[in-house]
Amino acid sequence: MNTEFAKHLDYLAMLVQIDSLFDDYDGNKQQIDQLALLIEQYESTSSILADFNQRVADISPSKALLSVLLEQHNLTVEDFAESVGSSEQVVGVLEGKQSLTLQQLLALSKQFGISFEATLSI
Repeated sequence: MNTEFAKHLDYLAMLVQIDSLFDDYDGNKQQIDQLALLIEQYESTSSILADFNQRVADISPSKALLSVLLEQHNLTVEDFAESVGSSEQVVGVLEGKQSLTLQQLLALSKQFGISFEATLSI
């Protein structure tokens, strides 16, 4: 069996295992932390995930945030216009031409109930 393929099967098994451990997070925290490190290491070095990792690296944090909010809340660009400023600004962020400002991040955190501190990592 191909070594890289075998490692990928192990990775998939770890994903299933860590998912089941979250049912009792407090009781399984140590094991979750250990698995998370192994999963992160595999994801960052796997040739199978290299193309995906490159595509993700090319996405700005602002674009990622708006894209996730659009998808999770089934929204349109116009739904962000008030928080971000205008539809043109939203499109600019989604096209990677501009980033969200602190004021826009604050407005989005209030609109979607996201902690402002979490948006600052963007």
